[in-house]
Amino acid sequence: MKRLCVIYHSERTKAVLAGIARAAGTTMAFFKENISLSSESYDAVLVEIVDRGTMTQRVKRIRRLIEDTPIITFSGKSLARPPLHHLNPPIDSASLRVVLLHALTQHALDKQLQESRLRLRRFTQKFDTLTNIVKTANSVLDPKRVTELIMENIQHLIPSEAWSILLVDEANQDLFFELARGEEGKTLSQYRLK
Repeated sequence: MKRLCVIYHSERTKAVLAGIARAAGTTMAFFKENISLSSESYDAVLVEIVDRGTMTQRVKRIRRLIEDTPIITFSGKSLARPPLHHLNPPIDSASLRVVLLHALTQHALDKQLQESRLRLRRFTQKFDTLTNIVKTANSVLDPKRVTELIMENIQHLIPSEAWSILLVDEANQDLFFELARGEEGKTLSQYRLK
């Protein structure tokens, strides 16, 4: 059962919506015009629009109070150009269910899009770092300097307190610390591993 917050203007609207709520299988919490929403969570907010002039201001004010909840507008008369989620009269349980489903689906898709954009931004940053590593490795001839530059760049990809690169000494058949960073970096560079 969906839980809706209704911000209404007229008592008649409240009575009509209360009847529709039962038929639509939703519960509604009603607030008269000047809202002071509690910390309760709602699946969506229905806002009665009295005139088009105040609609944008009202929706923005509500959006600031409850940022992560879809807003559905409704009015006593049909709007020529209604907002995306709007109930035109006559409002009944079927139209409420359809608009509510659409608003909740759109809201979920918007959240997924935001998350995808964030993941893409992170991936792009990692890709840029890897590109810089390859450019660096191809532009510097000194192997020791290449290793240092790779270490500097790789720390952007994988933040860590300490880093080390071990190389194989083929003559002695052991490993040595080519480069070590962090608190114990200088100490580690003296050790060799069999």
